[in-house]
Amino acid sequence: MSKPETPESDCIRLKNTIEQIQQLDNSLSGYEKLLSDPEIHKMTVRDKKESMEKMELLLSKLQTLPH
Repeated sequence: MSKPETPESDCIRLKNTIEQIQQLDNSLSGYEKLLSDPEIHKMTVRDKKESMEKMELLLSKLQTLPH
């Protein structure tokens, strides 16, 4: 059985949730700053393109397998 909720436990949960939201917000804004760098953006686009090419190759190999 879980502990009954108290105003103190609610405050602790709220504080933890706010901290997690702030950490996520910091991570997202850091990621946006990275993507605004033209060199990082080019690398990201290149990596996505390479990933798509690999996936297409795997899919084409998969299509050749007997059903």
